[in-house]
Amino acid sequence: MLPLRFVLPASLPIALPLAPAQEADKPSGPTPATDAAGRQELFKFQQKVAKLVDVDLKALEQALDAVGAPWTPGRLPVR
Repeated sequence: MLPLRFVLPASLPIALPLAPAQEADKPSGPTPATDAAGRQELFKFQQKVAKLVDVDLKALEQALDAVGAPWTPGRLPVR
């Protein structure tokens, strides 16, 4: 069985690096629509994190204090 080989014209390897970049090949920057969508997603995420810290974590700490759980690192001690 003969080995499979691809035969390229001799000029092709030289011409490929010199080919001009097409407009479609260039990366596009963010558009106003993607910026707005990103801001909206970030705002939703910030709201979730704020709720976790301000509401859920405080409720958990109060529940731990109520049952007399020992202090753990990162948790403010009861005064």
